[in-house]
Amino acid sequence: MSAGMAAPRSGEPAAAGATTPAAGGSEDLAREAGLIAEARRAIREGAWDRAIALLAAHAREFPGGTLRDERWLSQIVATCASGQVEAARAEIERLARERPALARKAAPLCPGSCRGRPPGDRASIMVGPTIFR
Repeated sequence: MSAGMAAPRSGEPAAAGATTPAAGGSEDLAREAGLIAEARRAIREGAWDRAIALLAAHAREFPGGTLRDERWLSQIVATCASGQVEAARAEIERLARERPALARKAAPLCPGSCRGRPPGDRASIMVGPTIFR
């Protein structure tokens, strides 16, 4: 996994001081959702590095959070679109071993055609049930 790919592996303990929505209630869930929303906005704007940084912050703060699947899928899109196609595909392969159903959703997110998509490109990028435009 690349430095930007911060998704924890199954069985890894949560980072010291990390919270989950269950531990912090609705305020944590709102913070978690806010980070994902900001990252998705960055993806729509073609700000790949910003999206990757926001998703890494989400992974640090909420390693087992309610929205971790959305984080993983968004991370794959941002990583692939930033030109790190092999890192994104490696993450999809890891998911295939650990979370096959999620990997099936992730596989179409990194076609070779997304490599180097310029910032501001309005081409559709699909993440889970959401299409980024």
